[in-house]
Amino acid sequence: MTREEFAAAARAEGYDEIVEREMPAGFRDPEHQHAFDARILVAEGEFTITMGGATRRYRAGERFDVPAGTPHAEAVGNEPLRFTVARRHREA
Repeated sequence: MTREEFAAAARAEGYDEIVEREMPAGFRDPEHQHAFDARILVAEGEFTITMGGATRRYRAGERFDVPAGTPHAEAVGNEPLRFTVARRHREA
């Protein structure tokens, strides 16, 4: 899936923000949550997510979702991470 295909599909499902992000090798973000739904497409590197008691590693070309309000932790592998995130902000 290309970045353009990912963005078009996300917009069709109501995701209102598409952002390119980078994180350095070895970056760790302890458990936290977001006020928006996030859909992530990994472009380069490895992104490990721990959510709901399970840990999963995602590599280039793979995508995953983190629903709003879901506690999760993030870890980047030994190479820098590049990814696209689609965000769907919920109305208050």
